[in-house]
Amino acid sequence: MKSRFRIAILGALIGSSAMAHAEIVIVNGATVTRTMVLSDGTFGGCMALLSMPIGTGCATNWVSFSCSGVFTDKDRAYRMLDQAQMAYVTGKKVTVYADNTKLHNTYCFAQRVTVHD
Repeated sequence: MKSRFRIAILGALIGSSAMAHAEIVIVNGATVTRTMVLSDGTFGGCMALLSMPIGTGCATNWVSFSCSGVFTDKDRAYRMLDQAQMAYVTGKKVTVYADNTKLHNTYCFAQRVTVHD
């Protein structure tokens, strides 16, 4: 009975330590200072440069929307790019959720973009 308990505890510890590496980094109140679309699909095919650092595990202030379709479907990726472009043109602030475990050439995948009033 004790060995089953130890195995269960060990499994829980291993599982929780593996999950500790995955991190969603939230950048709140940034502005979009540049957008980019790449025809060859590098960097996920489309990106936005944020005015604030993203942080842990992300190379720079650039985020990728994965327009290449690797981390999300292409339609959703282009809709997120549309949101970033709208924020850029209007000067509105955004909140971006970047996943530092999903990378395009060291640039974090932005899984969510919210444009503020």
